[in-house]
Amino acid sequence: YRFSDIAIVLEDGKSNIAPGESVRALAITDPEDMDIEWSLEAKDDGVEATIHAETGVIAVAEQSKKGHIQITGSRKQCQV
Repeated sequence: YRFSDIAIVLEDGKSNIAPGESVRALAITDPEDMDIEWSLEAKDDGVEATIHAETGVIAVAEQSKKGHIQITGSRKQCQV
């Protein structure tokens, strides 16, 4: 496969996640239906958030401060 493009959106058209909430990141890929591995690359001070590497579910802790996170969706490498 040639991996040429990926767009990341949040499930249900969300644009933010409140403390105590979770939402799934979705990858729109070309070609379609690629396996994606998720990672949290950066977050603002006081932001307490995680992302599940397999599912893309982002969880924000109740005590988290407001701020921004940066996530990455990468093509999952095949194990042979």
